[in-house]
Amino acid sequence: MSYYRFFSNERVKEEDLISCMQSHCKDQSIVHKHLLLIEDTTELNMEKHRNRIGSKAQLGLTGNNIDLGFFCHPTAVVNPADASLIGLIDLHLWHREEEKQSKKERKYKCLKFEQKESWRWANRAIVSRERLKEVEMVTVVQDREGDIYESFCLLNQSGVNWVIRSCQNRLTKEGKLDEQIESFPLAGDYKVVISADNKKRLQREATLEVRYGQVELCRPRNLANAEQYPQTLTVQVVQVKERVDSVPKGETPIEWTLYTSHPVDNLIEAQQVIYYYTLRWLIEDLFRTLKSKGLDYESSELESGKALRKLLIMALMAAVQILQLRQAREGQTQQTPSLVFSQEQLCCMQDILPRFEGKTEKQKNPYPRNNLAWAVWIIARLGGWKGYASQRPPGVIILHDGWIRFHALFDGWMIAKDVYKR
Repeated sequence: MSYYRFFSNERVKEEDLISCMQSHCKDQSIVHKHLLLIEDTTELNMEKHRNRIGSKAQLGLTGNNIDLGFFCHPTAVVNPADASLIGLIDLHLWHREEEKQSKKERKYKCLKFEQKESWRWANRAIVSRERLKEVEMVTVVQDREGDIYESFCLLNQSGVNWVIRSCQNRLTKEGKLDEQIESFPLAGDYKVVISADNKKRLQREATLEVRYGQVELCRPRNLANAEQYPQTLTVQVVQVKERVDSVPKGETPIEWTLYTSHPVDNLIEAQQVIYYYTLRWLIEDLFRTLKSKGLDYESSELESGKALRKLLIMALMAAVQILQLRQAREGQTQQTPSLVFSQEQLCCMQDILPRFEGKTEKQKNPYPRNNLAWAVWIIARLGGWKGYASQRPPGVIILHDGWIRFHALFDGWMIAKDVYKR
């Protein structure tokens, strides 16, 4: 009942929850010189709860323009030095109103960029950069939805670096983009291991061929307010393509064309741009953890749109922390436990640690207390992991279960502590 009351309370403001999340992320970010800002959008579909939801304020139509729900566009901060997720510096929530006219009838293509949903790709990146102005350099990373000429121009004007995957075969001063890239010399190749993906993709060692060069993109002819944007825009392009002989039968080869504002003068710099783009998958992991592979947010039975949106913000915070635990589980990041846990929570962990350690060295927590992996080991043991090196590392489900159990134990520990003080 208290759970329902909290999210339904008008004094619990959506903007205050987001501000709390941003402040924590900013505090953890300012010590770094270069960070990635990874953006993406997901929809929260609440159609199966339509009859349960009494107040549909702040809910609307989702991507199919039929189902009930809303959209979420977070900006994740990632340290490229160790690929660690620091937090969320921005969160944009919105929904579509029921339109009586089609896009064609509304002349959607003639609208100013600022009046379109796609405005978020540039706007949220620029806002996020302003929040992290103490950080020397940031690089925005976006998938194909961010391939927008106006967005490229605005990011350049704001001094934000970017890596954005190409979505279309754009017109350049030399002709078409794809044909121009084919004229670039092969810069080299390198091998990477492609992980299996839920049995849909086989694990394999892929050989990737890299080309790079500079192109002048032409301003689209049908651009609204075209005079605000330059006729051409010079960008660096990096293309990575998997060699056909390394692709198993029936699978699609990797092929990415990436625009970037970073200088690319050699193969190492091209590989750096490719590496930045590969870290975009962290935000896909965040969405999976939020939904079916972790917190199962879309099964929530809260009965108002306002409450569901506030729950979403707190669920995202929890999903970020669970992913941070997964990343740190084998000591591969240099993050400290204070990234996720308070000092009192760490004291509680210290007290319960002997319950999970055995008599032999193999059964003890192998990580130093100043590394987040130390806390992850305890959370994983609470989630049912046995703690042996021969086991698979703990996954999201085990960490989620351990996370829930630890917070219940911590509540009891705090009560006992207060009773003892009295």
